[in-house]
Amino acid sequence: MNIKVLHMAGVLCLLLCLALILFPQNASAKNPDKNIAEQTGLGSKEIDKDRLPGKLEIGLAVGSLVLMIGVVKWL
Repeated sequence: MNIKVLHMAGVLCLLLCLALILFPQNASAKNPDKNIAEQTGLGSKEIDKDRLPGKLEIGLAVGSLVLMIGVVKWL
C-alpha cells in the first residue's frame, strides 16, 4: 500500500478524534439515571406490548444463532 495513503488515513483519523473532542454532544443519561434513582418500591409486572420484539426481530435472532452455531461447527 502506498505510504501517502497511509499518512492521509492517519491524518483523517486524527481529525475525526479532534472533532469528537472539540464538539461533544450533550449527555442524555442524566434523566434516565435520575428517574431510576428516584424510583421507589417494586416495579410493575405489566408488559408493554409496544416494546416487545416483532416476528422479524425474533426470526433474525434465531437465524443469527443458527448461523453462529454453523460457523463454529464447520470452521
